[in-house]
Parts: sequence; C-alpha cells; structure tokens
Amino acid sequence: MRKNNIYLIIVGVFAFGIINGAVFYFYPGNFSTIAYISFLVIPLVVAIIIIFTKFSFLFTSRISEQEDEKKLLRERQREIVENMVEGLVVHDKLGKILTVNSTAEKFLKVPSSEILYRNFTEISKKSSLLKAIFEEFDSNDEMEHSFKDKYGKEYVFKIISVKLSEERGEILKIIRNISREKYLDRMKSEYLTIMSHKFLTPLNEIKWTAPSLLEGGIKDDDKNRFIKNIINSTDKLIELTSLLLRITEMEEGSFGYKLGPVNIQTIVESAVKDRKDDAKEKKISMVFHKPDTSVPNITADKDRIKVVVDNFIDNAIKYTLAGGEINIQLEKDDKDIKFSVKDNGIGISKKVQSDIFSKFTRDKRAKEMYTEGSGLGLFIAKNIIEEHRGKIGFTSADTGGSTFFFTLPKTQK
Repeated sequence: MRKNNIYLIIVGVFAFGIINGAVFYFYPGNFSTIAYISFLVIPLVVAIIIIFTKFSFLFTSRISEQEDEKKLLRERQREIVENMVEGLVVHDKLGKILTVNSTAEKFLKVPSSEILYRNFTEISKKSSLLKAIFEEFDSNDEMEHSFKDKYGKEYVFKIISVKLSEERGEILKIIRNISREKYLDRMKSEYLTIMSHKFLTPLNEIKWTAPSLLEGGIKDDDKNRFIKNIINSTDKLIELTSLLLRITEMEEGSFGYKLGPVNIQTIVESAVKDRKDDAKEKKISMVFHKPDTSVPNITADKDRIKVVVDNFIDNAIKYTLAGGEINIQLEKDDKDIKFSVKDNGIGISKKVQSDIFSKFTRDKRAKEMYTEGSGLGLFIAKNIIEEHRGKIGFTSADTGGSTFFFTLPKTQK
C-alpha cells in the first residue's frame, strides 16, 4: 500500500476519534441512541468513502496507464515488423494467409489486400515466390528459391519456416533477399578464374621466352622481340598486382590520398592526347569539348583523379565499334565541376546496370568484345570520386550508347 493511502487512513481514523470524543465530552447524555450511532458511523463512512475514492482513482489510473503501455507496445511491435528488412508471412495449417508485412509485399510484388485471409489455392499463381512459401519443409528449416524477372535479372530468396502455435497451427515464414550475396559469390568465383588466366598468360610468355634468350645463337631482331615480350608481360603482372593492392587498400581504408591543387582540364587534355592514336586506330572520332572559360583548380589527389579520367576514356574506346564517336566534355557551375564521356558504343544491358560500379561486374557484351577486362575499374573509380566528396553515375541504353560522368565540388570541406 502506498504512503499516501496510509496517511489518508490515519487522517480519517484520527478525525473520527476527535469528533466523537468532543461530542461525548461536551454533550454527555444529551443524545439519543440513534444520534450516538450517527456520530459513530458517519465519520467512519466518510473516511471509508474517501479511502475508497482514492483507491478507485489510483486503480483506474493504473489500468489506464497499463492500457497506454500495451497500446504503445503494440504500436512499437507493429512498426518493428513493418520496417524489418526480412519479409514476414504468417499462415495457418489450411494455407490461409493471416499476416503480411510491407517487405513481404515488395518481395511478392502483390498487394496484401489481394492475399490476406485468402487460401493458398486461390492466390498461388500470383507469384512464384508465394508458391515457394507454401512448399512443405520442416519447421526451423530453410530453403532457397530463385527466379528471373522480365529483364533476365536473377533474384534469390531464402525462406525460413517457424511454427508459432502448435494448437492454432500457425506458421511464420521469414523471407530474406540474398540475391546480392549470391551475385557477389558468383562474381568472386568468376573473378578468381579470370585473374588466374590473366596472371598465367604473361607468366607463360616469360617462361617460354626466357629460355630462348639463355640458349643464345638467336638473331638480334628476335632477341629484341623476346626482350620486349618479357617487358610487356612484366608490365601486365605489375598492373594486375597494383590493381589488387588498390582493392585491398580500399577495403581496409588505407588507400591514401595526397591532396593538393589540381586542374582537371589539364588532366583531361593529357588523357585525350595519350589515347588519340588508340581512337584513330579504330577510326573513332574522339572530341574534347572544352569549357568556354578556364576551369579553376580544386583540391584533389591528381594521380587518383587521373585514374578515373583514364578509365572513362579507355572504356569508351574499348567498347565503341570502329567508326563510332566519343564526346568528352568538361563543365562547371557555381558549386561543381562535371566531367563526362559519351559514346555510341555497345551500351550496358539493364540487368547489370544496377551493379555496374560493384566489384567484378562486367556485362556479357563487354566480355565478348574485350576479354581482358577485370571488372574492377569502375569500382575503383567510384571509391575515388566518393572519397573526394563527389558524385559518379552513368546513363545507358540497352540498344547502345553510354555516358559516364562524375562531379567534384570546387571546394573540399
């Protein structure tokens, strides 16, 4: 019992005693039996009423507080369920769907209004994932389900089954989108295969060329050719090793930057000049559209920015067919400097566009046209630009033509 209630009882009893004592003392024998009883009962009744009222108020207040707490808990639980990254579906043993959260709706691509409280047999054709949810498998076990959308992009989901109530026969299905993890695992496997071949090619070149030099008795022209082959193979190995080191440093956060005043226009002009012969060899028209006024210096790492500029131009030349066009542009506004490379090359298919800046990502058409690519250049480019607090992006048509661009702030904060 709370202190306030105890004090209230004491006050009531004390008042009862004082009133009765005073009456009996000052007016002895002046009252009838009923009056005496009234004097005895009324204070007691009043005290009881006061105490009862107080207890009733505290009791109803506590009930109201508990109801508010329960309501808040229900709201919190509902928000947690609705905002989970996993999809949740609850159904009974007869296959009637009882609960669907918003994430499950997105995965199923079916509004909850069309499936709630309906039997599986009525709705199974609405989604292949929905059909997989009702496949029989043991409680606390899991299964994977995959399908491709109309663009050919693969989605993989893990479905976990948990029995909620044996008595009611309710089953919870937890749905996790593991498409990204599966994609990266596949890309890593492909990458290891590609990199193995890339290392083996120059190593074999060195292995077969070096013994010929040791044997002697070869012509000077052949000797020079062999030496050039060894040098070229060595350069390829150094380039591949450097690429792998960059990736490792980026992932570990140790990819250092040496910031200083940099003029992007100078970097672009140099890159265009260095690749002029490559474009000419493929009969590609490559034009650099210079800004009307000079571009101001920005604070950046010159070597890192050069890597990105070179990557954009190299890719445009590699994946543009003979006789194509490449337009390179440098623009500026009040806040940013924008660099872009537009080509009318093979383009990028829709199914890989969302992952084009991820490690190991290469479009099928790109692999067929240029087998030497590593799928790491754009990943590195994205990291470099974002470390400079810039933005990187692209537009591409499935039928052909791409524009890659990045913006850098004029002032680094």
